[in-house]
Amino acid sequence: MTTPPRPRHPAPRLVSPWYLYAFVVVQFVCVAALVVEALGSLRFVLRLIPFGMSIAYLVLLPARSPSNPVRPWAVAGLAIMTIAMAHPETNSLLAGAAQVGLALAVWGPIFWAGRIAITPDVFRNLLIILWLLNSASAAVGVLQVYDPGRFAPDPTFVKQMLGEFADGLKVRLDDGTEVFRPMGLSDSPGGAALAANSAIVIGVGVALTNRGSVIKLAVVAIAVVSAFSLYICQVRSLFLLTVISLLAYSVVMAYRGLIARALALIGALIGVGVLGFLWATSIGSDAVTSRFATLFEASAGDVYYQNRGHFIEDTVEVFIPEYPLGAGLGRWGMMYSYFGNPNNPSSPPLWAETTFTGWVFDGGVPLLLTGYGAMLAGFLAVVRLMGRGTSPVLADSAAVVAAITVAAFTTTLSAHVFIAQSGMMYLLLTAALLTAARQTDSRRRGAG
Repeated sequence: MTTPPRPRHPAPRLVSPWYLYAFVVVQFVCVAALVVEALGSLRFVLRLIPFGMSIAYLVLLPARSPSNPVRPWAVAGLAIMTIAMAHPETNSLLAGAAQVGLALAVWGPIFWAGRIAITPDVFRNLLIILWLLNSASAAVGVLQVYDPGRFAPDPTFVKQMLGEFADGLKVRLDDGTEVFRPMGLSDSPGGAALAANSAIVIGVGVALTNRGSVIKLAVVAIAVVSAFSLYICQVRSLFLLTVISLLAYSVVMAYRGLIARALALIGALIGVGVLGFLWATSIGSDAVTSRFATLFEASAGDVYYQNRGHFIEDTVEVFIPEYPLGAGLGRWGMMYSYFGNPNNPSSPPLWAETTFTGWVFDGGVPLLLTGYGAMLAGFLAVVRLMGRGTSPVLADSAAVVAAITVAAFTTTLSAHVFIAQSGMMYLLLTAALLTAARQTDSRRRGAG
């Protein structure tokens, strides 16, 4: 008697790519709404919505998400943080739970992106949407310099948001006018620089994945606008991050054997950088040159150490020996500010200037290993996509995500990534790309 064949399980139902597009647009809308003075009472809600939307997708989107190389590391990291809630120095149950919830939201795309139908064209559309939104923010930053009365938030409102630090975030132009560092579509002076960084880096990816000359010219034009915003915002770390990302692009192109494209990219970006610098110095020469001259007053290592490196040194020499398994949750950052108990004498607040330090506080060496393990696993998976004969769009998209991964890694040593929307966007791009590759392979096998 023959055994009847086992019934095949139907393929999981994938949801529309519009869920992906909506998620990205909502991120920007909520940030842009923060500068609307009439919505001041909703600031906490507006900050919460982008992260809450990620958790909602994790809970509500149908189908089980297939695994990817980053997922086991993310599960391990979240498990470590959940266990850390029982640490005797966790500030409070509420603050600890909020810290875990924030991490779950940021890493959420690793779990739910696979439930969305993502083709190479969908991923290309995702890049275009991100590029357009960041380009708009960088362009608004330019307008805020030339016509702050019309395009910048009311200075009184900005001072209410920032308090005594507000005046230190202004730029003096050559005509003597003082303006806040361009915010773009954000509520943070200098916020246009983050948008400019993304517009340039993602813009290169848009140019790579779209063959039309019109869009390539648009990418170059926006890159010049973005370079102006980068310089005038005076955020040196984002300037360096942009350079590092673009160098990573060039290395990736060379790795793929595309030497001519790598050289063309370098030449174009040098031209963009020069044009942006000349434009920025034409309106704020002293502000721009004096700020960026500090990058060359000493060696690169000395400059990094003076600005951020000493935080890493303190973490390695002081905090890791003191907190090898973490310092308890809810003791630093906004989770302490919003949900912490300042009257808990056994759990005073801690200061974390970088992701590296924050991971040590939240989970010690184990969380450090899982965090960087996740980034390495994602990077290696993305690099493999560039060399396995995949579609040209996926190969070029992999170059984008590889460069962004290098930037994200660098940022963990100089600022915060994985408690912010920027970290969530990096993880979304990684997960969406891996999903597009897997679903493309499945369609090919089905057609074969």
